[in-house]
Amino acid sequence: MKFLKTFKPGLLLLSFMVVGQGLLLSQARPALGRDSKTKVEAKDKAEPVRAQIKIAAPSNIVWQVVHEERKHDPDIAYSKTISEGDHEFLLEQKFALIPVIGTSVCQMHQKEVPGLRIDYKLIKSDRFKVMEGSWVLTPSADNLSTTLELSTTLDLGMPVPRNVINHITAKKLERRLAHIKEMAEKECQAAGKVAESNKPVH
Repeated sequence: MKFLKTFKPGLLLLSFMVVGQGLLLSQARPALGRDSKTKVEAKDKAEPVRAQIKIAAPSNIVWQVVHEERKHDPDIAYSKTISEGDHEFLLEQKFALIPVIGTSVCQMHQKEVPGLRIDYKLIKSDRFKVMEGSWVLTPSADNLSTTLELSTTLDLGMPVPRNVINHITAKKLERRLAHIKEMAEKECQAAGKVAESNKPVH
């Protein structure tokens, strides 16, 4: 439950403005390798942009890292839970330091299938028209690796060319996934070392 309340999709929308992109994309992230791919499904209308990456870590570690990565979002002024149900939350979030717009208060619906996926959708906003997407985790048969897919659909409510939005979106998704891959694989390696050190000596 604690993880659910900290999940914030805000960083995805903050990089889609034409002005100020250098500031938003300046954080150093490792480049995606051959285990990743990005797909843009729309040119002239708001439809999903997707990216995925294969992570050498079991799904439970990837699940935790996805939520942990969201806790340190510097662009969220606040996030509070309005109501909650069975793995569902209604959240109010204020996004700060958005170029051109400034700030935006959004009401988001979030639903998850624990360990497998998180879906989020904009209910209302003082700025944006559409913001929705999902995180989907697919473990390998032996659960030694996990494919993580991140998708988002955005309509900024501004006359920004769709191909510009999609291009920036794709790059942002890639950076997010590469960062999570790095975090999860380090966590997996650390857990393996602890397990090895705890083995009984015969």
